[in-house]
Amino acid sequence: MRAGNKILAAAVLPLLLAAGLGAVEITGADFPGKAPAYKADVSFCGGFSVKNISFQKDAVVMPLTEYGGRSYSDIKLLSKNLYWKLQACLAKGKCASGARSAAPAVKVGQIRPLRSETRLANAEVSIDGELLVVLGLMKSRYGGLWVAYPSNFKVKNAKLKSAIAIAVKEAYSRASAETQDK
Repeated sequence: MRAGNKILAAAVLPLLLAAGLGAVEITGADFPGKAPAYKADVSFCGGFSVKNISFQKDAVVMPLTEYGGRSYSDIKLLSKNLYWKLQACLAKGKCASGARSAAPAVKVGQIRPLRSETRLANAEVSIDGELLVVLGLMKSRYGGLWVAYPSNFKVKNAKLKSAIAIAVKEAYSRASAETQDK
């Protein structure tokens, strides 16, 4: 389905879906600064982390990506539940380890084609329906495709990283095929 310049494509990672998965859990944080305003790197269950989450005036502020003199909000909170977890963690200056170590449910949502020769599209990926990360689908000089992550988002789990890349590429292929069919 195409709406203007936006192509909608949904792809769920069956490898990562399991019965009984709950919401994203915080497993730890690194606090290089001191209260009342500082930034922290927060680790989550499933093997990913978000760097430079700010805590200012009792509010959680997600990091921005700076590129070409512009700022991009490519890591977003989708739920109040995760916001409150982060706020409690950052206000205390320490995060309790989450007991759950299962892989999170990851869903590729909207695919937005771009007019760049190297960055073909942006893909919105939701993690457990609580965190949204905008990834770039890049074309290598040899014609292959690879996924670019925001600088403040790290996936430490190799299986998760590979599964996300495969799902984004498949969603892009389906969306491109649907556009060509019209």
